[in-house]
Formats: sequence, C-alpha cells, structure tokens
Amino acid sequence: MILKGKKMRDRYEQVEMYSKEEYARRAALVRSEMVKKGADVLMILDCTKESYDHWLTGKEFLEYVIVPSDGDIIGVLLDEIDESGYEDNTDAVDFKRYVHQKAFTPSADGVRFIHPVSEDGIAKLIASFGGKKLGIINPGFMTWALQEALKKQQPELEYIDLTMEVDSQKTRKSEEELACIRMAGAAQSQMMEALEHMLRPGRHLKEIRTEVRDQIVSMGASGFLHCMLINLGNQMEIAPPFDPYSDDVIIREGDRFFALYESNSYGGHCTAMGRVFILGKAAEEYKQAIRFAVEVNEYAAARMKPGNTLRRIVADTRSYVTLKGHNLKRMCWMHGLSTATYGEQFGVNDISYDWPLTDGAVLHCHPISNRFMPWLGGGVWEEAWELNTYVVTPEGGKSLVKYPLGLTEIDLD
Repeated sequence: MILKGKKMRDRYEQVEMYSKEEYARRAALVRSEMVKKGADVLMILDCTKESYDHWLTGKEFLEYVIVPSDGDIIGVLLDEIDESGYEDNTDAVDFKRYVHQKAFTPSADGVRFIHPVSEDGIAKLIASFGGKKLGIINPGFMTWALQEALKKQQPELEYIDLTMEVDSQKTRKSEEELACIRMAGAAQSQMMEALEHMLRPGRHLKEIRTEVRDQIVSMGASGFLHCMLINLGNQMEIAPPFDPYSDDVIIREGDRFFALYESNSYGGHCTAMGRVFILGKAAEEYKQAIRFAVEVNEYAAARMKPGNTLRRIVADTRSYVTLKGHNLKRMCWMHGLSTATYGEQFGVNDISYDWPLTDGAVLHCHPISNRFMPWLGGGVWEEAWELNTYVVTPEGGKSLVKYPLGLTEIDLD
C-alpha cells in the first residue's frame, strides 16, 4: 500500500498512485478479456468517463488509452489539458498534488505517453500493431473522422465491443483497491462524527461546508469530490427545493440536514455515503420515516449478490416498498466507484442494467422512498433516503463504511 510520505519512482511518485503490482494486475485483466474475444489491440475512447486513463496508466485526462496484446500500454495526452509532465522546468509547474511530483518519463513500467496526434495518427498507430481485430471500449464515442481514418488504414479491420467484458471486471476491486476505498470511507465517517459537534444553532451553513471540505482534503481527497451539506428545514415542514450550495443559511434548533460525501483518499478510489441529522429531538413519525429509508436501502443491498442484476434488484425493491404502503420514488444511482471520479459501471438506466453482478464489485446504493405528511394536506410528501457503499458478496452487499445508517439526533443540552 502506497501512503503519503513514501517515495515512488517515475510515474509512481504521487500519493494517489497504486503499486506497480496493482497496475500490472489491471493490465493483465484487460489483456485476458482481449484474448477471450480475439482482439489484437484495444482502444479506449473517452477514457476519462470512468477514469480508464487513471486506472491503467496513473495519469488523468488522456484522449485515448491503447492496449496492444503485449508491450507498452499507450496513453495519448489531451491537446488542451494536463501536459505539465513534459515541461522542462518542473519546479515551476503546479501539479495539483500534495507532494512534489517529477515529470512523467515517456516510458516507464509498461506505460508510454505520447503527445496528441490526429485521427490519422491514431489510425496509423493502431495499424502498426498488425492486428486485424480492434477491441473498443465506449464505441459510442467513436467520431466519424476516426472511423474514416481507421477504414483508410485498414479497410478490413474488424471491431469488437469489449465494454461489457472489461467494465464488469474493472468494477471488481482488488484487496489493494478495497483498502483505499476503506480509507476514503474512514475519512468520511470521521467527518460524519465531527458534524455531530459542528452543527450548532447560529452558525452559517457555508462555514461548516468549508470546514468539512478542508478536512476531507487534509485526509487525502483530491480531484472530483462532493461535500454536500443540505438544510432540510424543520421536520414538520416539507423540505425546501434541493439546493446543495445554498450558503447564506443560519442554522436553527430543529433543523434537519442531509450530509452527502462522494470523495476519495490515498489511492484515488472514491466512496460515497449520505446520512440525515437533526438538531434536537426528532418526532417519532420522522424517526419512523428514516428507519424505513434505511430498511429499503438494506433490502436492496441484501440482493447485491453475484449473478443478480440491477433490473431485478430495482423490481424487487419496488415491490417491497409498495407492499409496505409506500412508493419507491426512484432508485437514483446504484453504480460503481472508480479512481479519480465516482462514476463507473454498473449503473441504473444504462447498458449495464442487465449485466450480472460480480463477486467483489463495489457499488453505492440510495433508493429513495417517500415520507407522507398528511398534516400539510392530502398527498403531500417529501423524499426520504440515505446512501451507502457496498461490496458484492455471495451473502449480499457488505458495507464499506463505518458510520451507521440511520437518523442522528444531536443533543443540544
């Protein structure tokens, strides 16, 4: 495990990176799927979408990642972002890291970075490997210009979509990745505990948001991160419209809050959790609403078993909620968590909806039910939910975060 303060060489001299053995494991995983489908070379389009760039090369914001059957994996730099690794004077470069990082060497430990090239250049590079079958991840991002360039270089080139095969394997986390996810979850749990002491009447919401974000960053978070703290208002009134960034709010006794963290820690892998707090005592009716939200979350998580699909989990959860006299307003997102970003297969409402879940896959889950509020008039309701991150096991989803699900009442006495 690479932790802050330890030195790495070449592209590993960053606290966000994994070990060389972990990168080798990922490369071997991708190549094994290529062999199964008969692909001679693999091209990943829009590789920042699920951070394939960071996952395979250790560098973010690449235009393409190209994986031949052997030899160096090739990362093609974006034209307009993050070419700082090729600056002559590295001391003058802001690498946006927490320790000083040396410039990337053009080739190190099985990865080679090249400057941006045209579509014709990419097509020539693909042709140089001599294969007749090109595997593709995210084929929907293939541009007309790239397609024509590939056709010009290799008219008989066959395309093989490897998105499902590689994505479903990438979602399965190694022990090293799980260790990083647990570190991110531990940092978030600490901040949930801290909120019990930070939320006090008279304070400005923006103060606490800033403190939370600063503390999450100090514990290793970087890049894309959400540190939302949403004021839900008084428990007997319907929550105001969702506005995670309303700053000029003075906290009052009786206010409710939804804290949502989506962030990473050392290693770069993200996790996510969301919990409800109330300043003071909660009414029994409100406690029951949040208990039911937790019950629904745990019901869905219990079905996160290898071979099950999101479609079946959603259908089962919806039936369960309906039999309890409620409505499942939306499953919202149930997707994996990746390096540098928090979006990865599997995901509700996309092509992985029917993919079988795999043992060791990590997903977060937040089904949203409704809380009826008849004292405000017929049909009035608000959303009730909490969010948690789970790893798929034969016994169902197991939580990867420590802070318990449920409503936290903050005693002001």
